[in-house]
Amino acid sequence: MKLRTVIAAAAAGTALFLAALTVCAAVEVSRHEADLDWVEHTHAVLDQLEQARLQLKTAELESRAYRAGGGEAPREGVRQAAESVRWASEALEKLTADNPSQAARAQDLATASAEIRASVENRARGERDGAAAAARAEDVARSMEIAERVLLSQRSRREQKSADFALGVLASALLFAAVLAGGALLFILRGVDERERLQTTLEQAVTLARALPPPPR
Repeated sequence: MKLRTVIAAAAAGTALFLAALTVCAAVEVSRHEADLDWVEHTHAVLDQLEQARLQLKTAELESRAYRAGGGEAPREGVRQAAESVRWASEALEKLTADNPSQAARAQDLATASAEIRASVENRARGERDGAAAAARAEDVARSMEIAERVLLSQRSRREQKSADFALGVLASALLFAAVLAGGALLFILRGVDERERLQTTLEQAVTLARALPPPPR
């Protein structure tokens, strides 16, 4: 087999291998980005849950103040806190649309927030109804948080695995490229050395030929 044929076959094989590595790296990077998006999505859900639970605590404190002495200020505080919980619940319902069980809990949270707000409209029944609604809302929020923490753990592990694999593929591509570049450089240097040896041999042959006596006439 001619050297030129060997070189062409090696170049074609190298190109195919590099193309396969490039495709594999692109797929893994895309997968890692998707996993990272899910991790960020879970953090967004947890942030909304934290806001909802803070507002639930505010509503509870304002409800106690209202039950203790009445007044419009704590009553309005309960309304505002319950409304904030409702907004957070709506945001949670949108964020968890991919998860029916979590979306259902978000709806339950919104229902409980409406009941908390309604509890200050009727002071006679408000103490019992408001406390029950607040307790149920806290239970729902806690259940949502536990479920999201489990999802966060799973998604974080998957994201780390995809990141490690993507880095491994990229490192393999870089290593192969370095080996290929080194081999090409060595081949070129050997070719230069061989050309220099041939040039030296040719020059020596010319010098010897010139040193020979001319043939007799």
